[in-house]
Amino acid sequence: MANSDRREASLLRKTGLGLASCALGLVVAEFGLRALGLPSESFEFLNAEHEDEVVFEPDEHRFWRLRSDAPELRVNRHGLRGFWPERAKRAGELRIACIGDSCSFGTNVRYEETYGMWLERELAETRSDVEPTTVLAALPGYSTHQSVVLFDELVRDFAPDWTLIYCGAWNDYVAAMRASDSERAGAGGRLHVRALLADALTEKPSREAYLAGMRTGETIDGERVPLDEFKANLRELVRGANETGRALLIVPPVPASTSAKYPAGALYREAIREVARETGTAIIDGTRLFEEALQGVPAEWRLDPVTGESIYFSDWIHPSAAGHELLGRAVSEVIEDSLPPSVEASRAELSVAGGPLEALPLAETLEWKLESAPKPLERVWIGRTWIEEFELRQGTTLALRELEGLVPGKHDLWLHTEEGLLHGPSAIWIEPHPLEVQLVREGEQVRLNARITGSPGMVASLWLSPSLRVRPEPTRFGGFHLAADPDGRPAGRDDLPFRFDRVPFRFSGTLDERGVWELDKRLEVALDGVDVLYAQGGVHRAGANEFGALTEVVTLDVPR
Repeated sequence: MANSDRREASLLRKTGLGLASCALGLVVAEFGLRALGLPSESFEFLNAEHEDEVVFEPDEHRFWRLRSDAPELRVNRHGLRGFWPERAKRAGELRIACIGDSCSFGTNVRYEETYGMWLERELAETRSDVEPTTVLAALPGYSTHQSVVLFDELVRDFAPDWTLIYCGAWNDYVAAMRASDSERAGAGGRLHVRALLADALTEKPSREAYLAGMRTGETIDGERVPLDEFKANLRELVRGANETGRALLIVPPVPASTSAKYPAGALYREAIREVARETGTAIIDGTRLFEEALQGVPAEWRLDPVTGESIYFSDWIHPSAAGHELLGRAVSEVIEDSLPPSVEASRAELSVAGGPLEALPLAETLEWKLESAPKPLERVWIGRTWIEEFELRQGTTLALRELEGLVPGKHDLWLHTEEGLLHGPSAIWIEPHPLEVQLVREGEQVRLNARITGSPGMVASLWLSPSLRVRPEPTRFGGFHLAADPDGRPAGRDDLPFRFDRVPFRFSGTLDERGVWELDKRLEVALDGVDVLYAQGGVHRAGANEFGALTEVVTLDVPR
């Protein structure tokens, strides 16, 4: 019996020493890996947008942020999209913060087309007694965990009067892949070595396996933000928003196909409604808003021809420009109802030397002389386009650069200064893009020769029509003057996106390395009885900073 006890004690000592050695080895290995920087982060996220090192960089608390030199994006010093004021809140200023993910960030739409910036411009143009400032406190892939961190780090000091909380579209209920967001961030989270051991001792599921689990409602490793944490994060955001102003919860609009494919999303959307009821917070149900709007659209115009989704979505989850405007209008109504009755107040006018502003060509640089220098200048807007690149030369000559986003037509000039909002004394007329086009008779045939210039790689288009509209049809890229049958949108529905692809007699191509597109084509349509044709073209570039501009209209006599 004694020998047995001694053997057992010896075994326990050896086991203890082995465990202690193992633990010490893990600690040494952990510090060694940290010292070597291998790996600095051993966790993965199912959505890999932030892994694009050209656009994103690591952030100690928020996991990732935008690089300052991210292509085609305007990035502020906080690693977020667009403008962020670096001054205290001004008396009379209405501050709005848009909290959320890629939907608030504006994936697939221009900065100016996001619901937050649409809202700012709408309030500035319709309420002369309001001076709004909106910021986009949102990034692709962000969950409510990251939004709470961002609010505490940055948004609270911004002191918003309204905090628009648009969370839960996807990232919160997406599969966690080994660890939830709070586990990744917490001091008690897995050590690097433990994460490596987990991958070594168990087979790591593929991304498709994680997605498959989400489709069946059996999420592998749980969600990035479990449902109870999601509700707690929403309450925390609402509480913080109410400390500086008011909160508005937005139930994310989601295409029916996405909702059907990932059933957990419905639980998270219902949680938003629950938190709104529980906290007495204003709410916009984006899902119902989009569904009701779509029901009012003629059936043949409801779907996007490329994505097959509703025209209010640019893909499987992100609102299109039309969707952002729809949401912006709904938010505008909520905020308008909270404001005192509108009081007619004259905006401070910008004094321009030499009288009213004249027609300006769509050039690389625009400049004009002011009678006096404005106070420290923060932002310049021409109509609803933010002109990021500007300078005041000798204090009074305002020079604007990088004007690709401007569309032809009449626009107001707005200068945001540290002391208030200045409005231009008259509208600016941006001249349309030039178009070179002619018809040439060759025997029984008529040839069309055209030339359009712009930036290399852009898409050029040219349309012909025997008649003009009574008034130009407003589009994202300027006024479209040609009458068309079929047309680019239903009659009387200026709120719907204009479908240039539906307009007949269209020719298109890509601008070459010189920035030129040339067309030489025999017309295949009968021109009997047609004496005049009208031509209008356009240039367009797709991408994260999509823009385009239509050309002037040219009248062509049909040669006989």
